Amino acid sequence: MTGSPRGETYLAVRYHETGGPERLRVERLPVPPVGPDEVLVRVRAATVNHLDLDMLAGTSRYPIRLPHTLGMEAAGVVERAGGAVTWPRPGDRVLVASDIVCGRCEACRAGNDNLCTDAYRPGWTHPGAYAELLLVPARGAYPIPDGVPDEQAAVAQVALGTAWHMLFTRGGLQADEWVLVNGAGGGIGSAAVQLAKLAGARVMAASASARKRRRALADGADAAADYGRPDFVEQVRRATGGRGVDLVFEHVGGELFARSLECLRDGGRLVVCGAHGGERTTIDLVPFFRRELRVIGSNSVTQAEIARVLDLVARGRLRVPIAARFPLRRAAAALRFVARRRHYGRTVLLPSALPASPREVAA
Repeated sequence: MTGSPRGETYLAVRYHETGGPERLRVERLPVPPVGPDEVLVRVRAATVNHLDLDMLAGTSRYPIRLPHTLGMEAAGVVERAGGAVTWPRPGDRVLVASDIVCGRCEACRAGNDNLCTDAYRPGWTHPGAYAELLLVPARGAYPIPDGVPDEQAAVAQVALGTAWHMLFTRGGLQADEWVLVNGAGGGIGSAAVQLAKLAGARVMAASASARKRRRALADGADAAADYGRPDFVEQVRRATGGRGVDLVFEHVGGELFARSLECLRDGGRLVVCGAHGGERTTIDLVPFFRRELRVIGSNSVTQAEIARVLDLVARGRLRVPIAARFPLRRAAAALRFVARRRHYGRTVLLPSALPASPREVAA
C-alpha cells in the first residue's frame, strides 16, 4: 500500500444527513493511502447528475452510507498508482467508469457487465467525484483519447453510453425508424437525439420547453412535440402520418410514460431507464396484447459501450452539450441548477481545474 505524507489533505463535498443541496458541506479530509491495485485520480471534471439529487434526498432506493460524497462520473489525471498497477501511471489522463465491474460474476461473464452484482460504484457504493481526489480500482480507469477535453470525457459515459445502450442494445433502433425522445433537452435525451440521427433514424424530440425543442431541432431532430400539452399524442401521430413511432426513448416517468405508449405504432416498443418525473403510474394492459406493444428496461452502460462512445467523441462524431460549469465549492448551486430542469445538456463541476478553465456559471 502506497502511503500519503502525514498531514496531507484534500477538499471534498459531503453530506451527513439526507435532504436538499443545503445539506452539502465542503470538508478537508486526509488523503487516503493507495492500495496495490488502486489509483488516486486528481479530478478535473465531474458530472452533476439528477440521480445525485435523489441520493441526497434519500429517495434513490440505493443503500447509501453516510457521510457520503456524490459524483458518479469523473475525468482527471492519475496522481498516484499502487505497486501492482502497470497502467495507468501517474500523469495519465483517465476517465473513471461509473460502474467498475468485477469481471467475475455471472452477468460479467455473459457480457452484461452493466448488471454486475459486485461493482465498485463511485458516488454510490464508495466516495464519489465531488472532490479534488478520487481513489478507485485501477481497472475502472479508461484512457482519454488525445484531443478530448476533460469535461467531454467526464460526461460521455452516462449521457452517450446510457443513450447508446437504450437505443441500440436494448431498443434495437434501425435506420429510417421513428424514435420519440422524451426529455430531449436533458443529458441523455440530447445524447439520444445525436446518436439516433447518426444511425439514420428519424427523431421526434419531446419537451415541455419551447427553447429546448428549438435546440433539439437545431441539433438534427426531424420533428418536435410538446408533452406539456393535452394533444401530445395527436402531435406525434400527425408528424408520423398517423402511424405512430417505432420506439419511445423514455426516462421521465409519471403520466408521460402511459401517454407515450399511445404514441407507438402496432408492434412498437418503449425502452425506459429512469423515472425522475414519477416512479409510479397507471397503465391499461389491454393494448399490450391487442397491439403487441413491448416495454423494455435499460440499465446503465456496458464497458464496451463506454469505449465505443469515447471513440466517437474522439473522432468528432459526437459532442455532449455543456449547460453550465461550477467550481467544487459551489456544488450545492450546481445541484440547484440541475433541479430546476431548465438547462440543455450536462452540468459539470471543476474540482481541480487548470488555470485556463471555462468561466463559472452563477446560479
